[in-house]
Amino acid sequence: MGHSVLASDITSEAVVFRGCTTSEIIAIIVGSFVVWGPLLTLVSLYFFDSFFAGVGLVMLMTVFTLLIMSAYVTRLKRDMPSEHYQLRLEAFLSKHNIKKYHFFTYHGEMSIGRTQQIVFVRGDRYGE
Repeated sequence: MGHSVLASDITSEAVVFRGCTTSEIIAIIVGSFVVWGPLLTLVSLYFFDSFFAGVGLVMLMTVFTLLIMSAYVTRLKRDMPSEHYQLRLEAFLSKHNIKKYHFFTYHGEMSIGRTQQIVFVRGDRYGE
């Protein structure tokens, strides 16, 4: 059975590069620019006294980050349901109070808020 680059159904994105979809690739590239951009630009200004050396280093590190992170995301997605890693990421961000998670994450006994115990009496079908 061969692999196809087409989406498995209409609502899912097609795999574009190394097992990643377009939105995942864009997220990796934007995150890479946010992390490497200021850091490498300042480092190159300090050591090389050149802004464009920093821009070149940012582009190089963005390509390396894309290659490494696409392999990591593909490994996360392997043998899991669709969007499983995104839900795990949201749960992690919620645990650390960064983003609100809209699913119940409470473990243990839950109450519905009643203060009195309700006793159910069983009778026959017609109330006799």
